[in-house]
Amino acid sequence: PEKQRRKLRGDRMAMVFQDPLTSLDPTYGIGEQVAEAIRAHRDVTKSEARERALELLKDVGIPAAERRYDDPPHRLSGGMRQRVALARALFGGPAMVVLDEPNSNLDEEGERALVKSVQFMKQEKRTVVLVTHRPQILAHVDNLLVMGLGRQIAYGPRDEVIANMRGNKVAAV
Repeated sequence: PEKQRRKLRGDRMAMVFQDPLTSLDPTYGIGEQVAEAIRAHRDVTKSEARERALELLKDVGIPAAERRYDDPPHRLSGGMRQRVALARALFGGPAMVVLDEPNSNLDEEGERALVKSVQFMKQEKRTVVLVTHRPQILAHVDNLLVMGLGRQIAYGPRDEVIANMRGNKVAAV
C-alpha cells in the first residue's frame, strides 16, 4: 500500500505546466508550498522542509527566497511563479520531469536557471521531457522529437534531427 501511495503522490513523475498558476495554491506562500510538498514525500520536520524549500527556491533563481517565503504566488511575476513550480517539481527527485513550455514566462535570468535545472536533472540521470517552441533551448537536449499537426515529423539525436530538418519550414519554428 505505501508503494502504491507513493506512486500516486507523484514520486516517479513531476510536471511543470505552461501556466504555473494551475498548480500553485493562491492561499499559501511560495516557500510553504514547496515545503509542504517536501513533507508529503519525506519524513522531515517542518524546519528541515523549510530549509530544503529555501535551497530549492534559490537553486531555481528566486532572489531573496527567505524574504519572499510567505509571498503568495500572485505577488510574483509569471517567470518567478514558473520558477516556484519548477522547484516543486524538483523536490522529490522524480525519475521523470515533464516541462510544458517552462520558459514561456521567463526572462533571460529565469531561462538560465531553467537550463541549469535541466542540466542538473540530466546529470542525475532523470528523464526530462521538454515541450518548447523556442529553438535556443534545444542546445540543452539530447534527443529531439519534432511534431507537426499532431504527427511525428522527426525523432532522434538532436544534431542529426536538426541537420536533416535544415531547409524544412518546421525547423524554423
